[in-house]
Amino acid sequence: MLFIVGSTRSGTTWLHTMLGEHSQVATTVEMTTFPKYIGPVLKIWNEEKKNYDEHLQNQVNIETSEGVIGGLPALWSEREYIDFLRSFLAVTNEKYMFKNPQASHILEKAPDNSLFTNEIFLFYENAKFIHMIRDGRDAVCSKIAAKTRVGFGPTSVQEATESWKTYVLGAQKARLRGVDRYLEVRYENLLQSPHEELEKILSFCELKYNSLLIDTIVSNNTFDKMKNTGKTADREFRVNSNFFFKGKSGNWRTDLSPDQQYIFSRIAGELLVDLGYVSDNEWWYSSIGQKYKLECSFIFRKFLVEFLSLGRSIFRFLSLRWLGHR
Repeated sequence: MLFIVGSTRSGTTWLHTMLGEHSQVATTVEMTTFPKYIGPVLKIWNEEKKNYDEHLQNQVNIETSEGVIGGLPALWSEREYIDFLRSFLAVTNEKYMFKNPQASHILEKAPDNSLFTNEIFLFYENAKFIHMIRDGRDAVCSKIAAKTRVGFGPTSVQEATESWKTYVLGAQKARLRGVDRYLEVRYENLLQSPHEELEKILSFCELKYNSLLIDTIVSNNTFDKMKNTGKTADREFRVNSNFFFKGKSGNWRTDLSPDQQYIFSRIAGELLVDLGYVSDNEWWYSSIGQKYKLECSFIFRKFLVEFLSLGRSIFRFLSLRWLGHR
């Protein structure tokens, strides 16, 4: 199993479409198998199993037991439950293979899988993760634009930055499994040197390739062609051209205001440093004067928000007291 992970608006759809052209790959549209069908029920199982085990331990002293024991762990062993979920995934994989019966690899792309790498490894111990990473500042610009253009995504720089940081750090947990299970691909490198990067990716995925195949895949999946056709990894589906934004790097320099750059630096600046996009977290200002102005402005706005919140709380409290004395 191959999994493309990473923050939204980081080139995951582009890479998905390119790899989807390979004759050894079976794939379809963005899936929610682990974020919506496996992850949540596993969480419920673990919570109930913990509660069940605690109640069993407390049976020796029933006086200390709290609540009511219940849930599937009273009937199923953990192995039985995991095997049940495996059978569900096996049927899902069969459906994948209908897309390409000759395939040797199943490819799943879903940014939300970045938050479920441990759950994925539980069922696919030989899974391979391709982590698409983009300069977070550009990703934030694209996230906000997506809200306007196609109706999904965050509405503020703060929300978009927190999302980017969460997904990058979540996906990076997979690298603990080793270099044969995790590969980081930079969006900027794929833009600048698509042939070299695609060769590296195909080699990691253990997919056969030659220079002609790589040339064809790159040529078929330029930004303009994908935008004009709405092409996806599944030939049966198309997306609105508005889904595609600019397909460039460095847009943040003109798209993010100084205030927005400062907000990004406070939330995810250190991660930007760790990823090597900047040498330090002082990139967001051009002069000492601008730095102090932005910092003071941020502190004042934060104080104002907290002051107004306190004022509303006091008003509600006094209103309730007044109503209580009527």
